[in-house]
Amino acid sequence: MYGIFRRLGLARSRRNRTAGDEESRPRTFSAGGILRTLIQKRRAIDVIVGDDGPTFRLHPAFIQDGSVLFRRHPHERFLLGREVMLFCSLPDPAARGRTMFLRSEADMDGQFFNYRGEPHLSCLAHREFEEWQRRRHTRYRLEPQADVQLDLWTCPRGEVPVPRTGPELTCGNGPGLAARVCNISASGIGLYISNTTCVGTMFEKDRLLLRLSVGTKVFILLAEPRYFSKRAGFVYVGLAFVRSYRLASGKLQEDAAPPFTALALAAKALGTE
Repeated sequence: MYGIFRRLGLARSRRNRTAGDEESRPRTFSAGGILRTLIQKRRAIDVIVGDDGPTFRLHPAFIQDGSVLFRRHPHERFLLGREVMLFCSLPDPAARGRTMFLRSEADMDGQFFNYRGEPHLSCLAHREFEEWQRRRHTRYRLEPQADVQLDLWTCPRGEVPVPRTGPELTCGNGPGLAARVCNISASGIGLYISNTTCVGTMFEKDRLLLRLSVGTKVFILLAEPRYFSKRAGFVYVGLAFVRSYRLASGKLQEDAAPPFTALALAAKALGTE
């Protein structure tokens, strides 16, 4: 155990330790879940141990009033598109010692939204987190005649194409591929692709850039294939990045709603659970 703390930079050297060290040493913690998270996230999380107990900081996020504010940092690549779960003690004494979850909806700019649409990470209790996760992974089946249009490009995995001014998709390596959406959730999309010969080799190497039009909503999606069936031409892709727009007076305007939530609501309006 000492070796783990030492590698994380949380333990003092065993040498030159005096009798007064025990009183002056900051309090440590023993929750194995914290250590596992620290190791799995490759130091994407800092633990600051002080008089009030451990405080958790996502590089370079910091906890204030029970919320974690986020700014761009190289370590964000470990957090994008994932639920970050921690056993954490918050500055709020009423919340200290409870199991809390940091829930995020992220785009490639490192901008996070909580469940109220506010741009920061929020800490949710276990029951709230389970309810949010259930809604996030609910899939809605779409009929072929549903009002959905899809443009699809492939993108090399090393690139991170982020449309800055709107969904003008200049990235990719050729024309869009013919595809049909068969189900949508806030965590992934199921597609049927007409050209089944390219499914296997293409999706092993590339990511997908999609422009999805659902009624008056337009979504820009960056996705990574999770499962594909070459024979059926079916591909299930997990969403790493979503940006939401709405069509108003013939022009696209960025939507103020959290993009993952907007995608789930648009799918719910058109499909069946």
